[in-house]
Amino acid sequence: MDLIDYEVGQHLIWEERRGVEGEPGRHRVLAQGVLEGCGHCGMYDFGGSLWEMVVIEIVDDVIVSVVQDTSGEGWWEEDWRVLEE
Repeated sequence: MDLIDYEVGQHLIWEERRGVEGEPGRHRVLAQGVLEGCGHCGMYDFGGSLWEMVVIEIVDDVIVSVVQDTSGEGWWEEDWRVLEE
């Protein structure tokens, strides 16, 4: 999301959204992203690959979870999916 390092529990910064897809104020949204794992400690090392596609759940503009995308769908055609308005 626009080269900002976000963490679970953090509110999205919409004021600085150059090139960020999405809209503020949706209740529950899924988005995709890529985590860069730490080469030193292995944090976010999903099975030996330090770069893995993830699904990010956002509720009321706050990141609530980030999990490995195991769907096999690849990158979605749309940039984000609204689950609840």
